[in-house]
Amino acid sequence: MATIESNLLVNVCAEDIRPDGSYEIPANITAIAENAFKDCRELKEITISDKITDIGAGAFDGCTHLKKVTLPTGLTVIPDHLFNRCDNLESINIPVGVTRIGNDAFRNCGRLMEMLLPAGLQAIEEEAFRNCSGLRALTLPDHLSEIGPYAFTGCTGLERITIPNNFTEISPGTFYHCTSLKEVTLPDGLQTIGHCTFQNCTSLESIIIPYTVSRIDHNSFSRCTNLSKFIIPPGVTKVSSGTFEGCANLSEVTIPFSVTEIEQIAFLGCSNLMEVIIPQNVITIGNSAFSGCDKIESITIPPNVVTMKTHAFRGCATLHSVNILEGIREIQPYTFQNCTSLKEVTIPKSITKIGRAAFVGCRLDHIFTYHTHIDTIKGLLPVALRRKVRPLQPLVKSATKNDTDIATTHASQASAAASARLFVDNPTAKRSAYDEKGTHTTSSSSASAGTTNDDSDYESLQPRSKQPRT
Repeated sequence: MATIESNLLVNVCAEDIRPDGSYEIPANITAIAENAFKDCRELKEITISDKITDIGAGAFDGCTHLKKVTLPTGLTVIPDHLFNRCDNLESINIPVGVTRIGNDAFRNCGRLMEMLLPAGLQAIEEEAFRNCSGLRALTLPDHLSEIGPYAFTGCTGLERITIPNNFTEISPGTFYHCTSLKEVTLPDGLQTIGHCTFQNCTSLESIIIPYTVSRIDHNSFSRCTNLSKFIIPPGVTKVSSGTFEGCANLSEVTIPFSVTEIEQIAFLGCSNLMEVIIPQNVITIGNSAFSGCDKIESITIPPNVVTMKTHAFRGCATLHSVNILEGIREIQPYTFQNCTSLKEVTIPKSITKIGRAAFVGCRLDHIFTYHTHIDTIKGLLPVALRRKVRPLQPLVKSATKNDTDIATTHASQASAAASARLFVDNPTAKRSAYDEKGTHTTSSSSASAGTTNDDSDYESLQPRSKQPRT
């Protein structure tokens, strides 16, 4: 029999449920305790009268046959775990006074297809709708100011979402594995996109990131296999670890002048990547940052790069020319491993160490360096590669000795480097395009190629024709 203490419904047993799967709450009850109906698989339908003003956490957790619930109109909070694992729940009314939906409140309600959220709702907490795979459309109210981590993870039927204007941060994993999500509208004023936010959203083709965003955390867009273009807004200082890992259809990325670091596996497996700008302020290129980017044909490493880590360009199968500008000191082991089309590399005087097997699996014909540095470079290379070292031709008298000497000379020796699809800025060669503050002044050539790091023209670069519907 049901356990009742004063006006509190403490526990309901299977034998208390009617044959039709319903349960009538006694008239004197004003509160339902935590876990009162937990794992009551016989319960199919329940109406909670308006006399009840308090429902405990997990009250209906695990009621796997529950299909229909009527909540009291005076309810202001949907408690934590309230309908967790109610995988047959199809519809529910959320009272207009509700301001918070608690942790795991509707987690694993796989048949819940639609829900009208009240206008006064302020918070959806952690994993509240996780694995609600039947949920296809959801309108977030304007007053909503908080969405907890992984709140909509695994909502594989969700196709579109608009984040209200008062959000400055999207929590980690909010839309992780929403495999049907095609349209996302982010608010102006947004500053942070948390880690794994859109990871594995395999239907997402494009997204406009507001100008105000200054932080995109790790794996935010990893394995978005249909994402084709992406513009990182000015103000972002690093491309975080795994941000675009496994984005196999990504062909164009614009990286702003503000970026100083490209972290490990940032573009790992972006097998269709053809156009991207790495700005001149980049200092670090992390482990496997561009590993498996099969369509990159030529690359120049800018002079401010201090560290280019192991496997940075491993397996870039069509990479045929690499131009390393003066500044970098070390090429780490396996940096260009299995770049099977790589024919020529330009190595600057600043290089003091070349790691083991840095060029293993490459078919190098030429390794260019300065006349005065040939013996030093030969001493850093394996015996089999020493005979490939060639001198750069002397520069014309009008040329100045600066960080771009190698780039200038190498362009005349290898035209492929000048037509690189993945181009890394160098500060002098781009002087006509950037002033001392890094502001873009002439952009016609780079804009036509779809590859610019012009911060001031950020809005014009956005794919307006694909802007998500509100």
